[in-house]
Amino acid sequence: MTNQPNRPKPSNSSNIPLKSNNSISNNHQPNTSKSAALNPNIEKEMKDTISSNELSSLKEYSIKKLVEQAKDFGYYLKDNKLETNQIRKFLDAINQLKSRLVQEDNDEIKKAKDEKEKEKLRFARIQDDIIFLQVKLTWSAARQKAAQPFCNVMSEAINKIHSTEDFYRLVQLIEAIIAYHKEAENKKTTTHNRG
Repeated sequence: MTNQPNRPKPSNSSNIPLKSNNSISNNHQPNTSKSAALNPNIEKEMKDTISSNELSSLKEYSIKKLVEQAKDFGYYLKDNKLETNQIRKFLDAINQLKSRLVQEDNDEIKKAKDEKEKEKLRFARIQDDIIFLQVKLTWSAARQKAAQPFCNVMSEAINKIHSTEDFYRLVQLIEAIIAYHKEAENKKTTTHNRG
């Protein structure tokens, strides 16, 4: 064992701020609710990622990239005063489509020659409604300016939905954004209550 100077261990119970270069856990750092302010271009980055020629469909949006961007975007939306209920309304519409997707197969689907053909027919049940979601997004953005970035990103994502797998990637994207938006809200509330 080498001789090392005795260093005090950081204590989470201490009210003394610890100096760091973000190498310490974010659990007790000040201004965590503003962490997305570090990336004011997240809306453009997400739109560019989703609309890029590298992604022929939304299912190709890697989960790692999706989660990273959803976190920044959730915080960004919270900092820009987007209310959780605006995002949840969109998720509710998505969940209605999701339930239609898994409903019992009709005779046409049952007669399909293979599983790939069945998936195409199942997706056809909701395809028009997915496209129509863009109208709901436009309405939402017109009613609340803070919803515009969310609507812009979701519109790009909808344009890349061509299959059931793409649709489920959209569901994952929305759920991730909501989770991080809620996390930002909770951190803001906690910081405010410590005030």
